[in-house]
Amino acid sequence: MPRISTKKTGTETVKAKKTTATKVNTEVKVRKPRVKKVKADAKTFTDDGMFFEAKCIVFRIPNDNGGTNILKEFAGPVTIGKNKIGKMTKMADGNWAEITDIITNEQHLTFVINPIA
Repeated sequence: MPRISTKKTGTETVKAKKTTATKVNTEVKVRKPRVKKVKADAKTFTDDGMFFEAKCIVFRIPNDNGGTNILKEFAGPVTIGKNKIGKMTKMADGNWAEITDIITNEQHLTFVINPIA
């Protein structure tokens, strides 16, 4: 049920320029319900200034169809340096890839990688 506020002003006379007196009546305002704030998903990593500490890391390989995500979960938190952009990493299948971007505005810490053939 919406909240209702009543304004009891009574009857007052108000003088306007070159017009007669105007009466103000009681008004009833209906307020709209408040919009509840939605909490963002809790992030699985923390930013310690020079390092990231994460339990889950997503490796995103972009392609024409949007890309594929590889989720890597660890038993405990892992510390990762912020200077990884432009560095090489070896994937689980033995191929090398270059880290091109780090995305921190998602739930998991996301590394965008470009495989090198």
